[in-house]
Amino acid sequence: MQASLGDRIRIIRKINRLNQNEFSNLIGISQATLSELEQGKYNPSLETILSIHKVFNTNLQWLLVGDTLLEDNEEQVLFNVSLDDTEIKLVDLYRSLKDYDKEEIIQFMKLKMDRYC
Repeated sequence: MQASLGDRIRIIRKINRLNQNEFSNLIGISQATLSELEQGKYNPSLETILSIHKVFNTNLQWLLVGDTLLEDNEEQVLFNVSLDDTEIKLVDLYRSLKDYDKEEIIQFMKLKMDRYC
């Protein structure tokens, strides 16, 4: 049985070791909406699909229809992620924070982006 679109979204979230709140913040939707998407209650908007694709650099064909064959390294097939040493360090530090601190970091980064971009 092929995974549903909601299942594939959940797979992306879990591979990236994010909880629903963290993942939903990164793609610009509420945690409640993400929960309903993962449960298959409705399909995501095009904007949400493109946000997932952009933020997590997912294979768009796999995300939409699940057509990509998975080889030995599932993550490598689904994602073309290349992080430099600084980005790896940032991700590791972020993952070690408590949820409250993660949310504070996200809000700080949004403030910086709004101010300087």
